[in-house]
Amino acid sequence: MQSFSGAAALWSACASNGRPMNPILANILARDAAADQQRLSDRLAYFENRIPQSRARPIDKEVKIAKLPSDGEIPEISATALTPDLLRSAMATSGCLLVRQLVASDVITEIADVIDRVIDSAETSTESNSQAEALYGVFANPPGNLEQLLPQPKLGWSRGFHRNGGSAMSIESASVAESLLELYESMGLKTFLTDYLGERPCLSALKWVLRRPKLPTQPDGWHQDGAFMGEEINSLNMWLAVSECGGNSGAPSMDMVPRRLTEIFAAGDGSAVFDWSISSDAIRTEFGEGSIRTPAFAPGDALLFDHFLIHRTQYAESLHKPRYAIETWFFGEHNFPANQVPLRW
Repeated sequence: MQSFSGAAALWSACASNGRPMNPILANILARDAAADQQRLSDRLAYFENRIPQSRARPIDKEVKIAKLPSDGEIPEISATALTPDLLRSAMATSGCLLVRQLVASDVITEIADVIDRVIDSAETSTESNSQAEALYGVFANPPGNLEQLLPQPKLGWSRGFHRNGGSAMSIESASVAESLLELYESMGLKTFLTDYLGERPCLSALKWVLRRPKLPTQPDGWHQDGAFMGEEINSLNMWLAVSECGGNSGAPSMDMVPRRLTEIFAAGDGSAVFDWSISSDAIRTEFGEGSIRTPAFAPGDALLFDHFLIHRTQYAESLHKPRYAIETWFFGEHNFPANQVPLRW
């Protein structure tokens, strides 16, 4: 699999007041926003009348290579060692895989500026759409058919949910979304995912998220994404750190329980805050006090997992720095969650 660092050549640097501009930002500003909106609209329209079909998934198949040790720790490899078979092995034992330096740090950190602009434009747009467009331009250009596919009040609720938590859907900027897809393809990610999933991948408009969570974080965020996406889907999430987090960084990482689960966990005690969440007490009771792992991430590290992994944004009162990340949920093009507004890749 190619390094994301090679994709940096896709962006040409430009100058602002005699100083070099972030090349990723410069590329997005130079894009044809209308063409990006049309491309993204077409990607969404492809699934408008399609019905999901059950297909065999990686978690349904026996892993034919030696499984990674299942010792309650998060399996970890370098990006150069990543193969579909190794991912299958890690998923079979722990439900996740931590890949170090999937993206070169000097490239990924430049994306923090892009995340700021998309999230800030989404917040500004609640006050004045014209003001947001004037300030941010291509960073506030969602596809024209989004509201048709996600009618109000659902779209407003989704935007409010992200705004309150410090995030935004990538498709709020069609130009950012299309740029990211070009990057992912330059890495060889599309070919890799087709091999792993056993079918062509698609993405989700609702679950492709630029993250800059607000502080303090909340202790009640434990969940499995399958609780609201469905259990029978074919999925893989790429949670990509854009900034340092966890460890001694002061920025929130992710808390998780690295176990191979194949169903939605039900606490059964009524202690969860939301109908899709799991209480901390239920996790300690079911998996033990020492079951939770909180890895430290460097910029460019990625956690791969599916819709059964129990996780949350790290909770600790001492956290005080912002954390940037991109969360991209991929699904099989036949076996996808229709309620997450799929888009074609």
